[in-house]
Amino acid sequence: MAVRTTSTDAAAAKARRRRESSATVKVRKRAAPSVEDTASAVHTALQSAPASVRTDFVETVADRDEAGLDDALWGAAPSTDEVRAAALRGLKNDFLARRELLGASLSRPQVAELLGVTPQAVLDRLAEGDLIGLRDGREWRIPMWQINAGAERGFLPGIAAVREVFPGGLVALSRWVTTPNADLGGATPADALAAGRVPKVVAAAAAITAAAW
Repeated sequence: MAVRTTSTDAAAAKARRRRESSATVKVRKRAAPSVEDTASAVHTALQSAPASVRTDFVETVADRDEAGLDDALWGAAPSTDEVRAAALRGLKNDFLARRELLGASLSRPQVAELLGVTPQAVLDRLAEGDLIGLRDGREWRIPMWQINAGAERGFLPGIAAVREVFPGGLVALSRWVTTPNADLGGATPADALAAGRVPKVVAAAAAITAAAW
């Protein structure tokens, strides 16, 4: 009887090990993303990245022989002409966006009048990063989205912190802060800053870099 019991126990243990081994294999298979899923995730991340990031990515793919990128994942490399054309399109879009942003900006004296300070005080805020501005010839232009009558100092808080982690330039940043953001419950980053949600906006800006890379 003892021998039969031991044999039965051994058979049960063997069956249990097989089930556990099978379950482990299934978990590993589920954990490994497919090539298609990975490519789709990269594509989605690049859609929200600034034009400069997308251009750099295209150039990296073009040099994939040196970078060791997998053809099965990235597909055929773009030609030199295609890379140049993509870079040129990115530059044209950036300059168009810059012109549009300049049209929606204020001069230093205009901002000073709104805030009740001197033009030099506005220049100091630009130097500190509390405000961002674009040079237009010899003058500064301050995008209007930063100015808010409901803010304690007359302009949005947290601009310097957001700019520090945002991966793009000032034009891309201005576009981003005025676009509804799912990470902020559908609010624009500018509205979220006005509501005092600075850490949330900083985290959303930092997530762009994490998603792109």
